[in-house]
Amino acid sequence: MDSAQNSVQHVVVSPGSEDSEFSQNLPQVPKEAGPQTISLAVLMDFAIQQSLHELTILSEMLLVKDQPERKKAIVQFAHATRLMFVKLLAVVKWLKQSKKFERLSGICYVLDQQAMCFIETADKLFELARVELQQARLPLFQVSTAIDVLTTGTYPRLPLIIKDAFVPEEKLTPFETRQTILLLNERLVFYLTKAAPTLPKRVSVFKIHNGTIIMRVTGEFQIRVTILPREKPEFVLLSVAILVKDHEIGGGMDLVHPLQLNTVHEVVQSRIAFSNEPFVEAFTFLHYFSLGLMLDVFECQARKLSAEIASNYVRVESYDPYEGTLVLRYWINDKIEQQQHQRNQPRINKLASNSIIYKMRIYIDREDRDAGLRIRHNPPSVVKLVDRIEAEREVSINSVISAVIEVRIRERVRQVLLQVPPHGPVFLAGDASPSIVYELLVHEKRSHVDEHLIVCVNAFFGHVVCQVHCLGQNEELRNLERELNGSCLLSEVIKIINRIRILLMISRYRNAAAVSQVKLVTEAQIPALVTLKNLPKDRLIMHFIREPNHFMIVSFEASNTIGVKVGFKMVSKTLENKLISLDVDPISIISETPIPSFYRSVFTGDQEVVRDEAIEYINGKLRTPVTEVVMEAMQNGDIDVLEPRLQSPWVGSEDQVKAVIAAIEDRLAFLKIAEELDKKGVKYDPVTIDPVVGGPVLKITDMSSLGSPDCEDFFDTVISASIRVDSRRNVYWPFEYTLKDQPLISNFYQNRALGKLKIVPANTLIAKMVNYENKRVAADHSIRCIVQEISTSIKDTIGESIASNVVDRVAIYSHLYGPVRRFSRVYHHYEKAIDVLAYTYHKLILAYGPRRSYTVHLSWKPQPTNAQY
Repeated sequence: MDSAQNSVQHVVVSPGSEDSEFSQNLPQVPKEAGPQTISLAVLMDFAIQQSLHELTILSEMLLVKDQPERKKAIVQFAHATRLMFVKLLAVVKWLKQSKKFERLSGICYVLDQQAMCFIETADKLFELARVELQQARLPLFQVSTAIDVLTTGTYPRLPLIIKDAFVPEEKLTPFETRQTILLLNERLVFYLTKAAPTLPKRVSVFKIHNGTIIMRVTGEFQIRVTILPREKPEFVLLSVAILVKDHEIGGGMDLVHPLQLNTVHEVVQSRIAFSNEPFVEAFTFLHYFSLGLMLDVFECQARKLSAEIASNYVRVESYDPYEGTLVLRYWINDKIEQQQHQRNQPRINKLASNSIIYKMRIYIDREDRDAGLRIRHNPPSVVKLVDRIEAEREVSINSVISAVIEVRIRERVRQVLLQVPPHGPVFLAGDASPSIVYELLVHEKRSHVDEHLIVCVNAFFGHVVCQVHCLGQNEELRNLERELNGSCLLSEVIKIINRIRILLMISRYRNAAAVSQVKLVTEAQIPALVTLKNLPKDRLIMHFIREPNHFMIVSFEASNTIGVKVGFKMVSKTLENKLISLDVDPISIISETPIPSFYRSVFTGDQEVVRDEAIEYINGKLRTPVTEVVMEAMQNGDIDVLEPRLQSPWVGSEDQVKAVIAAIEDRLAFLKIAEELDKKGVKYDPVTIDPVVGGPVLKITDMSSLGSPDCEDFFDTVISASIRVDSRRNVYWPFEYTLKDQPLISNFYQNRALGKLKIVPANTLIAKMVNYENKRVAADHSIRCIVQEISTSIKDTIGESIASNVVDRVAIYSHLYGPVRRFSRVYHHYEKAIDVLAYTYHKLILAYGPRRSYTVHLSWKPQPTNAQY
């Protein structure tokens, strides 16, 4: 088969074949007329660049996708890349046989040339038939001239066209032309200087050029004037152009018809021909003509806006072209009737009411010829509005109304919000849609944008729209919109905004409570709350899930100084279903010393007074640490509350509220732990904050009541014992205790090292291990700190579980300590036969026998009846 193909190719390219002769007869195809070609290298470059681009995007997107999505993306990339290069390979293989199709381009080129010749021939014949042949007429023969020539032999009558064509007139030389233009320029400068005191200021261009004066008023007109040398100078108007354009309706075309422009030209010429003030005459007529034309354009554009957008957006109230006045109304509200406002209520500026009639009067100032079109607004504004239409700007009523409405939007609500106490910042935002941003929480340095009050005004109808993103569709926002669109009483606006602030804070505290260990309950679930007095109507009741007898009431009140006043009140339920309440300062809870007063122990007696930051109590006999007693003592006046220090008011973000809830919950748990320890006779210090690691800590001072009679001096070795809480990831309760003078220390590994080598070589690994072990043993023998995590039980409360665990652990340590202490006194007699593998106070492990292959574990645990080893 390969040989057959080679033979075919040989026949095709053979110079003696008919195909080759036919190819030679075809014309050479120019590059611009042949088929489009592209280099194979360029195609390869495009393919490689496309693959590299897709590979780069794939490497960045794989990091954010799941494992199945990654595999799918890689397979899709490989398939697409392979398909692209397969197509490229197919093109390359096709090129090997492309010589068979090279003759087609020559054939197509020949056919195209012939088709073009046919088309040109047909077009030429059509042109001859329709144009040239219809105008082909015989000339008008000069019969009279022919008779004269035949009879007299001369041309007595020569046509004027021949004279004009062959007999030239005398022309000025270039020098004479220049001199004439210079003389005209000097004459024009003289008259222009003479008229300088009366020249209008609105004229932007005065230019003398080639014996003419060009006077232009930007956006209105332009004229070209010259002067004729007469006894009394006569000014001639050469040209006049009206520069007023309408780009919105007419598309920038000329607004004055050429016939009308000729009439204007004649009128201006008649006024300036023999006038003493030709420039003033021309300016006066053309200036008022241009202003009237601009008023016509404004009136047409306003009617178009009213028809296309809305009739309430803008409306032409009246238009008098003779007087030169155009009155427009915008923000039209025909449905709202004028409401009767109470005279005794303080009224905000009338501009804030949507029932006001907004008008804009555009007129020609006849008294000031340099003023142009002026604008008078009704009602007047405290902010400067557009009062004139500059000649440089485009003639567009839409831009004028947009500029006026933008100022009206910004002033309308801003004047209201600036009078609402507490006076907070009001920002102007938005370009396409201007809006007012008002910070509701003025006490914070920077509140979230979702908590800002955003007030927008509809540019077409003037309606006020209020929005607070975190509140969504709220009834109070709709009330504020109705008030701003209606009577707009200051007292009502302040009342509604204060209510919105309270709803905003309630929403913030609800979000914080949703992720905390509290649940929101209603007052119907706690009937005893009716006994509490002076509670604001806006409040949240948080029930601690782990402490069912404790509640926290968060109250919200409007304040003219800080916006919202937030109060915290702890409520505890006694066994007799009585409620005891206590105000809580959240700032002190999350500050450096955040221990509330009701977590302190209560003392009675007549000894010296010890002062705390929150309360005063008397140092004496320990009575009880229960919260109820503390609250009763404060209510009875036994404990005086000190005046709080001056500090910033509390409102609290979501993170701060979460921190307060967590801190109070931890302290309630410590309170329960303290109660259980007090029942078991364990003495402790008040809960404090660790100055090093932070967090509350309960230090135990006396645990001797938990030990056994044979524990000897175990409690003398206890340096410190404390209970902490670790809530960084999960809630843990570490029980930390520090002991000294450990009776037994581990010597198993040290004895193994010494048993193999009676003499330890210096500067060896064994020597270093023995030295390290000796130092560790000496350190363990002096002071040892043990930290154990206490697990809580599902059946019992946290306080009961932790107190029971602490009591059990101390009992184990103390009961095991006596036998170990006695064994340590005689251990030196058995040191060669027994090694101490470990002693951790709750168990003792000894190794004995050949090569210490046997171990014995010694521990203690209480039995139902009595404790045994």
